[in-house]
Amino acid sequence: SDVYKRQVQTWYLVLLFPVAMIGTIIHTPAYQITKLLAAIYTRHDADDIASTVKVLAGIIFMPLTWLIIAALIYYFWDWRPALASIPLSFFAGWIALITLEYFAEYRGWARAILRFLGERERFLRLYVERGELQRELKLRH
Repeated sequence: SDVYKRQVQTWYLVLLFPVAMIGTIIHTPAYQITKLLAAIYTRHDADDIASTVKVLAGIIFMPLTWLIIAALIYYFWDWRPALASIPLSFFAGWIALITLEYFAEYRGWARAILRFLGERERFLRLYVERGELQRELKLRH
């Protein structure tokens, strides 16, 4: 059920938040470089390749991030934790990605609730309009 799903998501966010924060911090430089490269290519009227640039840059910069983290850990500690850091960095990034998606979903719900509480008439009008659009789309397919 939907309520059960929300409860699981909430506990997931609470329990894995520290891992998600580490993953976000580790992967932010690579993400920002990827975003910058895509923006550079988009400015040159090459919108169709921006997605390709993001994928290729991600393929390069994400593993490079893991290797840099492993090198730093090796420099300060030992090769065993450095080696273990590679899959752990990947896992932390994956958790961060999923967590950010959940936060985006919850942010949408929070906006809907605030709109309902503050602008009830507008909320209800939008809700009815959404239902009409959904029915219209179902009729077309």
